[in-house]
Amino acid sequence: MYLRWPGHVIAGATDSRLVANIDVAPTIADAVGGLPVVLPMDGRTMLNSAESRSRLLLELYGVFGGPGWGSLRTLTSHYIEHYDEADNQSITFREYYDLTADPWEMDNLLGDGNPANDPPTAALSAQLAADRSCVGSSCP
Repeated sequence: MYLRWPGHVIAGATDSRLVANIDVAPTIADAVGGLPVVLPMDGRTMLNSAESRSRLLLELYGVFGGPGWGSLRTLTSHYIEHYDEADNQSITFREYYDLTADPWEMDNLLGDGNPANDPPTAALSAQLAADRSCVGSSCP
């Protein structure tokens, strides 16, 4: 994302925090001095440099009769679950990428036949389920 705001954002500065499109509305609200909040916003303001996410929730609910998926993206890894189209909850396939060694996500460590390099999927799956049901700015 690129942001230009003379007097507020340093020209040429780089910020490596994880941000998503849900952070745009809270950032604009913060920039104009706040807005009355009728419903909780899932995003966070990007103007507060102390706020940082450890992960991003990415998801797609089944559309046009197809299956959905959910994932957790950090600066160093990407965990993805694909769901059965009947209930959009039963896991049919998993992927895990080490973004430090594989930034283009070419080698699914859960599908390479080597269980020695598999991450703890139970903990990742539990975190993904919790994040998928989270609401408001307290979410990661």
